[in-house]
Amino acid sequence: MHAYESPENEAFEQRPDIRSSEVVLRNHDHSRPYVVDLQLTGDGSATPETTGTYRLAEGEIRCLSTNMSSERTQVTARLETGANDTTVGKLSERPEHTAVIQLGNGVVCTTHGV
Repeated sequence: MHAYESPENEAFEQRPDIRSSEVVLRNHDHSRPYVVDLQLTGDGSATPETTGTYRLAEGEIRCLSTNMSSERTQVTARLETGANDTTVGKLSERPEHTAVIQLGNGVVCTTHGV
């Protein structure tokens, strides 16, 4: 099992490029931060291969690389409240293969493709 690094106060000097990322986390809420648990499970596996917990500040966008080689990867995002959502598809740096996790108003929504 691999784990993402999740610096608590990571700062971006410029806006991340969501068009060339495998996973994009975005907090649409400008009044509160969110903590999201992320699990990536490769095709045919019952156990997540990659997990991580991320704190996103108000309005923050974070782009991640995964090194997942499966043709189909299940991406599950869960908030501290228990709200969760899942998307399945190939992950790569191509926009149509990007998993997008959007947070706001107490909910999480996952989609595949930018």
